[in-house]
Amino acid sequence: MKNFVKPPRIIGLFDSGVGGLTLLRKLVPLFPQSTFIYLADTAHVPYGNKSPQEICLYTSQCLEWLKAQGAEFIVVACNTSASVAFDVIKRCTLPFLIPLDPVLNLFSQPLHTGIERLVIWATSATVKSGMFEIAFKERFPQLSIKAVACPELVPLIEAGNVQGQEIEAVVRDYLNISLQGEDRVSTILYGCTHYPFIDPIVKAISKNTIQSIDPADAVALYMRKLFHQSGPEKKSQGIQEKPCLHFAVTGHPDQFLKAAQLFLGEEILRLASIKCIYTHTE
Repeated sequence: MKNFVKPPRIIGLFDSGVGGLTLLRKLVPLFPQSTFIYLADTAHVPYGNKSPQEICLYTSQCLEWLKAQGAEFIVVACNTSASVAFDVIKRCTLPFLIPLDPVLNLFSQPLHTGIERLVIWATSATVKSGMFEIAFKERFPQLSIKAVACPELVPLIEAGNVQGQEIEAVVRDYLNISLQGEDRVSTILYGCTHYPFIDPIVKAISKNTIQSIDPADAVALYMRKLFHQSGPEKKSQGIQEKPCLHFAVTGHPDQFLKAAQLFLGEEILRLASIKCIYTHTE
């Protein structure tokens, strides 16, 4: 992808629900003069248990809606969409980014070159597609890779259940599955943007013996370079002094807004003016 002279005026992101907020909270401070439009397709969450035909349809609808709102650049924050509906995404007439490309670039850095075993946690549809495994094997044939489908995580995270015995039991189960046939699990890549929200539980259960990789960090670094941004400390020089955030949901907005307040935190909320738009892509 070519580098851009200046950041987009409007950056669109879409996800099946709140997962893309892990990307949004890293991107907002980097682009203080941009307007962000975040589309959460909560009427169809989770995507991970949907058919390829359904995922392609929902992805196409989300892309078209963001384009109609004036987005100049689109971040496909849903890895299920990126893995199952990539042919649909490629037909988008706007420049776009999927998290996999920045993650692969991140693994080329010295910090990660010593990793020998990688466990990828993702939705059932993403694991079935083989997208992550194929891409990593092509770039890093020395890696031992294991993909684990984690279908119970997204519904719990969407409901804001990121603490307590229920989510802890589910995470323990997936860690046990990840350990099967392995001496240990040293590195987990979150192949769904929802999953970094439960990273504290993973760290607590593993007693900090597992290194986790959040794709949002790779996406933020990639976009900083792409648009020549110096970082969150960069002073805005335009009329707009803080980012403007617009949220659109295809289902009922109350649960999404409650989760957004929980996951985005006060720092982002203070930076941005937030408007909730009720819509439906069907």
